[in-house]
Amino acid sequence: MNFEFSYDEYLQHVNFIDEEGNERLANELFDKLGWHSPNPANIGVIFFAIDYPRQVYLHLGNNIGMSTGYGKEIFLKEGIKKMMSIVEPDDFEIFNHKIFPVILKFLQENINGQASERFTFSFNFRVKGINDELTCFWQQCIYIVSPITKLPIYCIGSITDISGLKRGNSIILTIDEWGENMEQKKLHNKIIFNPNEEDLLLTKKEKEIVIHLAKGFSTKQISKNTIKNHRQNMMQKTNSKNMVELVAFAIRNRII
Repeated sequence: MNFEFSYDEYLQHVNFIDEEGNERLANELFDKLGWHSPNPANIGVIFFAIDYPRQVYLHLGNNIGMSTGYGKEIFLKEGIKKMMSIVEPDDFEIFNHKIFPVILKFLQENINGQASERFTFSFNFRVKGINDELTCFWQQCIYIVSPITKLPIYCIGSITDISGLKRGNSIILTIDEWGENMEQKKLHNKIIFNPNEEDLLLTKKEKEIVIHLAKGFSTKQISKNTIKNHRQNMMQKTNSKNMVELVAFAIRNRII
């Protein structure tokens, strides 16, 4: 049986038995990943472990204050609701109603056992710091799920400040599958969300290209430079994997 919840709904309903045993597993996994140990390569990376039933942080990096202006103590005291309160509202809306339900569905359909070590979930979001400046974070995490419902009990991962790298307001969710010994990575899924609906609209030039494609023109018959300049932007806006899906999206949404 699959459960469907937004993030808000999930936090209101989550309730599991054997909390002590589950917390032990979360701590063991946190230690196994080596996130207690100082590493020069991890400077600027904030590691965390979230307990969903109690809605608290089991672990949180001391450097959380460097990017948000809020000290670690306030997050430990107020729990995950503190982080929820400073996430940019449009970004939280996307995570709440779109990203989290996708993650829930994936966990219930693909996780055997309790830990999702084989799969990592990554997405970006913006946070308003104590000085009202927006910081863009990239979160990468794994989940420990209930052996019965496959719903997440703990989230273990890291957030990194990517403000100097990320442009635009789009939010990208990726699900990666790892091989043995975490040596091989395969992209399992990638979805792009746009907080502002107007960002989904194709420009006049992009519509012209899609119309040509819908009429049967090949990409070779359309200027290579034109295709090159607009292809990636159109694919991202529509979450299309190829030109066939792009045309189908445009027709389905009455763009052309």
